[in-house]
Amino acid sequence: MSMVLPDGYILDIIGPFHGTKNDASITEHVLRTNNSLKNRIEDGDTMIVDRGFRDVVPVFTDLGYEVKMPYYLEKGNKQYTTLQANESRLVTKVRWTVESFHTRLKKSQFFSNRIENQMLPKLEYCIRIISACLNCYRGAIVQNYNSLESQAVAAAMKDRKGKCNTLLALIETGKTNARQRWSEIDEANIDFPLMDLDDLRVLFFGSYQIK
Repeated sequence: MSMVLPDGYILDIIGPFHGTKNDASITEHVLRTNNSLKNRIEDGDTMIVDRGFRDVVPVFTDLGYEVKMPYYLEKGNKQYTTLQANESRLVTKVRWTVESFHTRLKKSQFFSNRIENQMLPKLEYCIRIISACLNCYRGAIVQNYNSLESQAVAAAMKDRKGKCNTLLALIETGKTNARQRWSEIDEANIDFPLMDLDDLRVLFFGSYQIK
């Protein structure tokens, strides 16, 4: 189990664990037995987790931490509400550094090759050493989190979180039905927004969470 900071630095990594253990049981075990880890976390800190940790959310809450996790689709529902989908995107946007760190870890030469059986007792030390080397020599994954561009993206995501899904409204009212009577338009009478190069970069190359 790894604890990754928002900028991509690894705070701690513990394991490996048996394959029969899930994320929730591993987390509960670590939080209840690792006192040094508790000393690095303060009350009110936010834990960004994936859906595999849903069974351990009460443990985080009891310890005084705030938990952010993508929504689960409730039984009987075919899709998320607009607010649920937008809030899940916010979690994904912050949590991508965890996946990026694991990609770095797996690309190391040690893990790219077959690991011999005699190395298994030392595997925990190898993981921690490689993680420390990534911190030291590769640095943060997010280099410009205080830049104006990053702040603008964050502000746009927070602003759009509560906006209505206009496309869903059109679908529910039947206005996108193929049997509807369509009207012809051309470039002269369409209200298309003016976009500069920065707008185009965000639209085609930026984070999908703000589209």
